[in-house]
Amino acid sequence: MKMTVAKALVSHQALQQLGNKPWPFQPSMVIAKNKSELAEVGKEYESQRQILVKKHGKQNEQGQPQVPPEKMEEFSTAVMALQEEEIELDLKTVSLVDMRGSKKEDPEIEPNILEPLVWMFTMVGQKPSRSKRR
Repeated sequence: MKMTVAKALVSHQALQQLGNKPWPFQPSMVIAKNKSELAEVGKEYESQRQILVKKHGKQNEQGQPQVPPEKMEEFSTAVMALQEEEIELDLKTVSLVDMRGSKKEDPEIEPNILEPLVWMFTMVGQKPSRSKRR
């Protein structure tokens, strides 16, 4: 599945919240697997962002790299380009029916949590996708 780094980061945050709720076995596995895959994106993003901080920054009084105001626009442009990069991920989908489990009732969940995860859910009758990582 292709998505931008920014979307992957937001999806990971949403999965962390979704992962704090009890789900049937299959959705729990999909959530755990996708969360793990997206966590790797977050680690790589942060590593690349730190490289950009060092490249554009200067050491502050505490010895930490900090981007000075005169380099902030250049730094921000580089970070935005990093966030807009499209990546291929091995993410799984899950049926909304499976999210209900044996209770056959919709779990209560905030729409703001689900919004970044719309890609992860299939409707009744749709086949789950099995995309591969490059």
